[in-house]
Amino acid sequence: MCGVNEKFHCCVRHNKTIGLLFGSFNPVHSGHMKIAKYMIKYARLDEVWFVVSPLNPLKKEIQLAPAKDRLKMVRIAMSGERKIRACSAEFGLPKPSYTITTLRFLLKNNPGYRFAIIMGADNLHNLRRWRQYRYILDLAVIYVYPRKLKNKRALIKHCNILWVKGPLLNISSTAIRKDIARKKNVFKQLPGKVPGYIRSKGLFG
Repeated sequence: MCGVNEKFHCCVRHNKTIGLLFGSFNPVHSGHMKIAKYMIKYARLDEVWFVVSPLNPLKKEIQLAPAKDRLKMVRIAMSGERKIRACSAEFGLPKPSYTITTLRFLLKNNPGYRFAIIMGADNLHNLRRWRQYRYILDLAVIYVYPRKLKNKRALIKHCNILWVKGPLLNISSTAIRKDIARKKNVFKQLPGKVPGYIRSKGLFG
């Protein structure tokens, strides 16, 4: 939960360092949770917020489950977690969702907070395609966790980009959606009661 406005389901405390994990979470999976918990420990973050993007400018909307269902799944996954929260700030911002817009919003509405962006190496590979990516690098530290890449030479180098020696997780939302469509058992790859919610809504079938 984040920001200051109740309609964003927010909770504000001061003097914290917050890690922001942006994504469509289509669906959220156990890999996301492992990354968040690892980053809290590794980077000594006070909290990690899963920033659910209603519409990612780099993805086709037809590929996405309804935004409200993706947010609900994230909230279900966070049940019982003290330091991992769901953030719905982008639901009240212009579409599509640009990271720079969200980051400015969070900084403005959370004075005294520091924010760090958490991303996979595959997203770092595409960072130059992000709107005002150089300004993002000025506003926040970026923690990069490992992903398999064919060409690491094309990656941006910057003093605010810090690589994390975390575990290489072989799990993706794309693969999970395909397995669900094929009626394969994906329970172990989804946190908490998320599988039950997917079944009840008939998502990804």
